[in-house]
Amino acid sequence: MSRECTDANELLRRIAEGTSSVVGDEFFASVTRQLATVLGVRHTFICEHLDSPPTRVRTLAFWMDGQHVDNVGYAVAGGPCEVTASGEFTFYPDRIQALFPEDEDLVALNAESYCGLPLSDRAGRVIGHLAVMDDRQMEMNMCDYPALRIVAMRVAAELDRKRSEEKIQAMNVALANAMPGTSRLNEEGLFVEVNEAYAAMLGYTPSELIGASWEVTVHPGDLPRAHDEYHRMLREGRAECELRAVRKDGSNFHKHVLVLKTSSTTDDTWGFHCFMRDISERRNAQEQRAHLEAELRQAQKLEAVGTLASGIAHDFSNLLTAILGYTGTARKLLPKDHPAVSPLEMVEKASEQAGSVARSLLTFTHKESGQQSPADLGVILAETLRMLRSFLPASIDVAEGRRPAACLWVNADKLQLQQVFMNLAVNARDAMPDGGQLLIHLAEEPGSRFAVITVSDTGHGMSPEIQARIFEPFFTTKARGAGTGLGLSVIHGIVAGHAGRISVESEPDRGTKFVIRLPVCDPPEPIHDEAALQDAASDDPSLVILAEDNEYVRSIMLTSLESAGYRVETAEDGEQVMQAVRRHRDEAKLLVLDLDLPKRSGLSCLEEIDREHRHLPVVVVSGNVDAFLAARKRGREQVLSKPLHMSDLLSVVKRTLSGRPVPAAQHPAGGPTN
Repeated sequence: MSRECTDANELLRRIAEGTSSVVGDEFFASVTRQLATVLGVRHTFICEHLDSPPTRVRTLAFWMDGQHVDNVGYAVAGGPCEVTASGEFTFYPDRIQALFPEDEDLVALNAESYCGLPLSDRAGRVIGHLAVMDDRQMEMNMCDYPALRIVAMRVAAELDRKRSEEKIQAMNVALANAMPGTSRLNEEGLFVEVNEAYAAMLGYTPSELIGASWEVTVHPGDLPRAHDEYHRMLREGRAECELRAVRKDGSNFHKHVLVLKTSSTTDDTWGFHCFMRDISERRNAQEQRAHLEAELRQAQKLEAVGTLASGIAHDFSNLLTAILGYTGTARKLLPKDHPAVSPLEMVEKASEQAGSVARSLLTFTHKESGQQSPADLGVILAETLRMLRSFLPASIDVAEGRRPAACLWVNADKLQLQQVFMNLAVNARDAMPDGGQLLIHLAEEPGSRFAVITVSDTGHGMSPEIQARIFEPFFTTKARGAGTGLGLSVIHGIVAGHAGRISVESEPDRGTKFVIRLPVCDPPEPIHDEAALQDAASDDPSLVILAEDNEYVRSIMLTSLESAGYRVETAEDGEQVMQAVRRHRDEAKLLVLDLDLPKRSGLSCLEEIDREHRHLPVVVVSGNVDAFLAARKRGREQVLSKPLHMSDLLSVVKRTLSGRPVPAAQHPAGGPTN
């Protein structure tokens, strides 16, 4: 291979002419042929490295003895290609087989000489090599190496382009394979080819979509974004996004779309391929997760509010207990016809109403107790209506139907039933943004043992399709972010948990009516002679330990108990309570215990009393929901909720000391006893 510089220039000229209009495999084949012809060698080949660092390579073009042969793959270890593949220019003018005795291919090719050049990509990584071999000694003049370097750079650029194109094609194929729906559109955006899967996802046949615009398959709300992606595809050749699709029947689903711009090989026309996949299941799962996370955050907020409300209600209830006690005492000291009696009675009623407000706050900011007991539906509805009138807008008329003559008792958790009625009222409010009427009616179903509660509104109503799904979890007709779709499903669960049924009746623009049927139960056993017990003074000078930290409440309780004839020792904190219990171990007949005490809690005192002083009866008093429920769980039925009348306190004390049954404890969410 000994030639003048004019031969090197001829090499470059012929390679440039032979490869000017070809790319890829044709380019590599042309280069190997021109190299062999100009250099006068038997073998030339171009290889692509299959790994890094290179151990195996594959020929992209192989010229052998005047013709192209099939491409082969081989290992580079032990041969001259190993040196070239490492990134070095390699030239062995003769005795190549002796230098690399382990390379059997050199023997098969009858090689005597070898010249190899590495091929690097734009980042400088070696991605292949170019080599020439001959069966004679090879010589190289000062012009051959620069010319070969130029050829190698041109081959490396083409190999780099080929590898990049293959990566893009592989990615597009992978994405396309993941999307069963495929279509082809012309430059005007009209379908010219549609496969069965693509058409079926949209509810069409392929022929129905041919000639239609892609815009008819996109939800109107997503069209602006779809147009943005379309123009991006025109600029960059591809676009990928998630959109809402519209089926033939008008229903929607979420789709993932990949669009690739294509050009004709025969003329200047172009179009694009569209690959579509239905991702509704994944999107629904994401939305459900978001709903659950929102519910969790709301529950955490309510728990925090409930803790705050519980503390406020406790302090508020103490003040109301003192007001009720002193007002009642003052009223009893006056003649019935005294002009101050009527104002004092109004103070008592206002205090009772204030206590009801505090208990209502606790009802909807605290966890339900989950315990069911006989409850008067009329009382529950009355309390609910009072709350509804306080928070619903004035444009909504809250009305109550005529109540049945007899009380309707159901075995229920009062808090959960109030939650049902409140949630239905909130839905009714949302259905009447411009105002209307909310009617709640209670009746007994004729010929059955069921109470029927109807909650109806004059709102926009519902279609039969919506009614069929109204109790499904996460189904909502409200705008995004305006509702979780859990309210009615929770209501359905609560009603079912009370052995009841709930149904809906509605028509568009005709309002909505929810009908709840609950099985009635027998009322609790009445307590006889309650008034006599409340008003009667005791002639029993029993010692009662009174534990209360609020000085106003402690003072009125002390006055009331002493006025009833009892001896009383007071305690202001938990440590004083236990000291008094130990000091009067044999003498004390009863402990009136507030659970919210400083230094040592009332519950802690109860635990020690249960262990060491089981003979001592305890009447628990509290306005705190947590403490109240904890006392109930410990089996304490003699529990009074604040605010309370002193007549209630005296009645329970007298019954407890006499061993007579005490009425069921009042939940703090219930009304004050009288």
